[in-house]
Amino acid sequence: MPALSKPKYEAYAKLLAQGIAQAVAYAEAGFKGGRSSASRLATNENIVARVAELRAQADAPAGTEDRPQGRPSGYMPEYAEQAAKLCLLGATDDEMADFFGIHRATLYRWKLDHEDFCDAIKSAKAHADERVERSLYQKATGYEVTEEQAIKIKVAQHEEEVEVVQVRKHIPADTTAAIFWLKNRRKDDWRDKTEVEHRHTFADMSDDELDKELEQAVSGKEGQTAH
Repeated sequence: MPALSKPKYEAYAKLLAQGIAQAVAYAEAGFKGGRSSASRLATNENIVARVAELRAQADAPAGTEDRPQGRPSGYMPEYAEQAAKLCLLGATDDEMADFFGIHRATLYRWKLDHEDFCDAIKSAKAHADERVERSLYQKATGYEVTEEQAIKIKVAQHEEEVEVVQVRKHIPADTTAAIFWLKNRRKDDWRDKTEVEHRHTFADMSDDELDKELEQAVSGKEGQTAH
């Protein structure tokens, strides 16, 4: 992929590819903000793809940068259906990239450039997640299954036959699955420990909370100055 169109984004991606910490790279690239802002930008798909590409180039043996590797990276319409099937089987982005014979950065680029490809992946992943969710719910609440079981039937005084019959079996609820479900669906009632609602020291605050406090302090000071 070409260099990012925004110079600051390109500079930030290059610094991240070199292993520079997000906050440091963010400042050196010319941005203003805290660690939370740097972290958010680092998740931008263009940044992620560019960093992955730069790292791949750095890891490539000398003289092999321009050699084609694996399957050609050109996108084809049928890839959308193939990607969807892979996602339904639980494939990750890395596994899909390996299937298509491309770098993960190219997979991200395909998502950005081809809406049908991106939508197919999102839809299939959502469907797979729903299947897992239903399975987890069944395990948490218990369910019934029908199994085949072999039984011996006496047909004569010294003669028996084996007959296969279907037996309805109840699978009891799994406590671990139930706790996991409740901790995620009813966090307020099932969290491990009660969190302190009011924090009195900056040391206890997260980056986002510190940024919010700073914004409120600045806006409050500006309001006082205006009066």
